[in-house]
Amino acid sequence: MTAFLVFPDSKTVINMLKGFHIRPCLVDNIPLNIIRCQQLVDQKPMFLQQLVNGVSIGLMYSLIAIGFSMVYGILKIVNFAHGSIFMVGAFLGLILKRAGLPYYLAFPLAAVLTACVGMAIERLAYRPIRGAARSSALISACGAAIVLDNTAQVLFGTATEPYGIGIRSFDFGAITLA
Repeated sequence: MTAFLVFPDSKTVINMLKGFHIRPCLVDNIPLNIIRCQQLVDQKPMFLQQLVNGVSIGLMYSLIAIGFSMVYGILKIVNFAHGSIFMVGAFLGLILKRAGLPYYLAFPLAAVLTACVGMAIERLAYRPIRGAARSSALISACGAAIVLDNTAQVLFGTATEPYGIGIRSFDFGAITLA
């Protein structure tokens, strides 16, 4: 992080910089560092918005991390397909929403269908090799992830897909929650 100092007048800054052989940058006879301080003050609402964005994506990451640790704790398998199953759930929610279901029905149904996909992967990819070497389980998990990712890429393409669910946003001063 850069620290900015504000001096009482531009002559003080110029006198301090003379010893360093640095030519000060003045805008309307105001040292540039004072202007940068004003820019930092103006960006405070943006910082708060980015803080809210960071917390929300951090919560999503923690949800995935909890899933990783639960699968490893129960099955003793590192499930590399976990993120892909999360993606399948998002696309199932999108499909159900586009099919005309309201979002309060589409998303819980997508969660149930995603659980069914996870159980199917466990039965097809993990259960047959439960007693095998750990490397077999890792290869199987990578294979399941590749199958899910490539299937989604073939079906939906690589462009981002908006949900368009019409949830209104809430404004708290300079912070927007959507």
